[in-house]
Amino acid sequence: MILFKIFFVFSLIVYCNAYKIGIFIPGISASQIIFNQRIGDILSDAGHNVTFINLEMFGIKKNVKLSPKLGSEVWNIDAKSDKINYEKLWDDHAELAFSDDSFIEMFLYRRKHMAQISGNLKQACERLVSNTEFIERLKAAKFDVVFAHMADFCPIGLQYVIKAPTWVWVSSGPLMDYMASFAGLSLPASYAARKTKY
Repeated sequence: MILFKIFFVFSLIVYCNAYKIGIFIPGISASQIIFNQRIGDILSDAGHNVTFINLEMFGIKKNVKLSPKLGSEVWNIDAKSDKINYEKLWDDHAELAFSDDSFIEMFLYRRKHMAQISGNLKQACERLVSNTEFIERLKAAKFDVVFAHMADFCPIGLQYVIKAPTWVWVSSGPLMDYMASFAGLSLPASYAARKTKY
């Protein structure tokens, strides 16, 4: 009987050790949405309370939907701009992805396109930070851990604003040079330099 009581007490301690986790999902591509959902599903299976914060920034097609596990929650936050033609942005992206550009064309057109995408991320962040209702909702959630995607710095700033004690920078690809620099890592022996990537 004593063994049962000890086991019961320890099982309560394990149950109480669940964290409240917020995963910011930038709507930059279907693969990134799926990648972040898989992280959340694993954490949810481990007993944590997971909230997916789906940031609608790029007008991703509606056929990509989060389907959270039981106990998880999804917040769909609209951060799209009324000034950007998203259909043209994605058509240009598809054309550039499969084009056979010369070195000069790559710098002329790809840099312009990446500047448009970076500008959109900045505008979306401005809309999120100025959305007081969203900020108050984040503060009220009292996340223990916030997951931020490598492509967007805004969730790192939001983590600071809501005073979440811990954040995790999630990367679905290689360690980029800017990530190593901003994370304070000494330059590793191998990393993906930005100029060769785009």
